[in-house]
Amino acid sequence: MGSASSKEDLSAEDLDALVASTDLTSADIDDWYRQFRHEFPRGHIGRREFQARLSISVKIYTLGDVT
Repeated sequence: MGSASSKEDLSAEDLDALVASTDLTSADIDDWYRQFRHEFPRGHIGRREFQARLSISVKIYTLGDVT
């Protein structure tokens, strides 16, 4: 996939690839990406933050919505 770090939106090619390789809709991916760009405007995430978010994601996808 192409680098989207300097772009505001995902390219159509990247979005199509993500939809094809996940169970997410294009709207879900777009929402997730916009939230990521809001929280991390430089487009980078640190290792500890990534690990914390991954842990939460694993719980959500394993157990269902934990909220």
